[in-house]
Amino acid sequence: MKTESQRLTKEQSKIKGRCLLVLLMTIVTLLITGLPLLFKKDTVNYDPDSPPLSADKAATLNVRLMSEIGIDYTQLKNQLASGNWEEADRETGNLMERIKKASSNHKDRLPCQDLQTIDRLWVAASNGQFGFSVQKIIWQGVGGSRNPSKKSGDDFSTRVGWNSKMRVGAGLPWDYALNAPKGHLPRHIDGMLDESYEPKEWGILFSRVQSCGR
Repeated sequence: MKTESQRLTKEQSKIKGRCLLVLLMTIVTLLITGLPLLFKKDTVNYDPDSPPLSADKAATLNVRLMSEIGIDYTQLKNQLASGNWEEADRETGNLMERIKKASSNHKDRLPCQDLQTIDRLWVAASNGQFGFSVQKIIWQGVGGSRNPSKKSGDDFSTRVGWNSKMRVGAGLPWDYALNAPKGHLPRHIDGMLDESYEPKEWGILFSRVQSCGR
């Protein structure tokens, strides 16, 4: 009886061993196949260098309109929310003329709230494709400063797709679309009729944008 009992115990141990082995193999298989799915994140094929497809109306309409000199930015807001880039660029030029006059044409004194409002509207509508602060980053990236070199001006103009000397001379149209180069708009940053090649003026404006916290 003792021998038979020992034999049964051995068989039971073998069965348990096989069950444990199968269980372990199953766990390992699940871990190998299941972990990637467990930690998989939802992915979106998004290229950070690719422009957005349309104006972000909701974000634009949420921008708070502020002015130190009593300017109403509702028209610019509506134009940008609708993706009317050309009209918004012209309106920006008109607004910059008013802002400059209110500051006695001293770019160092341009009201921060007004610059911030215009910039926030452009940035919100374009999802970071356009705006003063976007242009400022590009400007700084090419070595632009308050007193820029000719090379900095040329590099910036090329990066944002202005190439003023060629465009103005050839009468080429500006790119009023979201697939324009990053920082292409607003173009009339120094006033409605400004299409001159003035890197020094850009440097003064972007320095002011920087000091205003944008």
